[in-house]
Amino acid sequence: MCWRDDVVTTRHCSFCGQEYYGDLGHRGCPAFAIKIEDPLIEKVTAVAIRHGWDIETAKEKISRTQEILVLKSS
Repeated sequence: MCWRDDVVTTRHCSFCGQEYYGDLGHRGCPAFAIKIEDPLIEKVTAVAIRHGWDIETAKEKISRTQEILVLKSS
């Protein structure tokens, strides 16, 4: 363990770019916050990956057909 791990000072987070006060490790860093904007985002992402689309294309195709495209269960 390095002596700097316990020093409490103003630091710069390399993940989110904010300054914070504390020891090493930006607790509550917004870069690691889980953002759930849509409950179906995981399914949309899976459909996009399966068909080789980006997320926006997948959302557009799903909204046009009004259904989630079927995924084979693995």
